[in-house]
Amino acid sequence: MSSYQSKREQLNDILSNKEYQVYYQDNRSLLDRIWDKLSEWLGKLLKSIFQSFDPGTTVGNSILSVILIVILGALIIGVVAIVMIFLRKRRLKKLQPFSSSNQLEWDYQRHLAVASQYAMEKEFRLATRHQFLAFLLILDDRNLLLAGYGKQIGIIMMN
Repeated sequence: MSSYQSKREQLNDILSNKEYQVYYQDNRSLLDRIWDKLSEWLGKLLKSIFQSFDPGTTVGNSILSVILIVILGALIIGVVAIVMIFLRKRRLKKLQPFSSSNQLEWDYQRHLAVASQYAMEKEFRLATRHQFLAFLLILDDRNLLLAGYGKQIGIIMMN
């Protein structure tokens, strides 16, 4: 009997080695495990709300999958929207209507002169910007609108 016990212990020792235990380990990916946990949690929640709901059936699994996909889609859209808003605010913070504080006191002739200088240097974006600012100041001089600098990038009010 002792030979039987010793052989059994030897066999248990062999089977407890790493190469034989790999079959008992959970080899699913992280996303598979997260998906299973979310499905299990949502299945329990729906079963507690609807007593006839059975998450183990094909229809139950389909309902769980659709609900989880909708929730994950909404989360992804929300994260993308938040990131886009953050990046847009950062980009708009860099774009100031006046590149220096002394440009606030310029008259429209100075803006037109700087615009023509930028046009000669082939800096058309800056030339257009200064032409637009000159146009706003001309309209402001003629009391057709009130151009001012406020909390936003620029405040233009029609009279």
